[in-house]
Parts: sequence; structure tokens; C-alpha cells
Amino acid sequence: MNDYEAKVIQDKIIVEIQLALDSFKTTVVRSSTSILDLLGDLGGFYGSIGIVVFLFGEYFSEKFFL
Repeated sequence: MNDYEAKVIQDKIIVEIQLALDSFKTTVVRSSTSILDLLGDLGGFYGSIGIVVFLFGEYFSEKFFL
């Protein structure tokens, strides 16, 4: 506090706010999920291929049965 603040407004301060900037910088890197990563997250590449083959087989089996 300088002399003016100490002598004149010492008892009249209700709120004091100090603003400061941080000295560090945050860098964020985004990436999108590739189709192979998505298949891997769903249960592995081999399992995903099995699910796709099963779904195609089930669809055509139902069409041939009708």
C-alpha cells in the first residue's frame, strides 16, 4: 500500500481483488479415432470382423429362408 491508501482509505476498503496471470502455457492436442481404433475398442479387430461377418450372414440367411 502506498501512503495515500494507508492514511485515507484504510478503514473504508470493503473488497480487494488482485488479478495476476499464470506464467505457464497449456497446450492441448486433439486427435480423432480411426476406424481400426474403434474396432479395437469394441472388442479387438478379430472379434469385430467376426461380428460383421455374423451380421451379414444372419441378414442373408433370413432373406434366403423367407
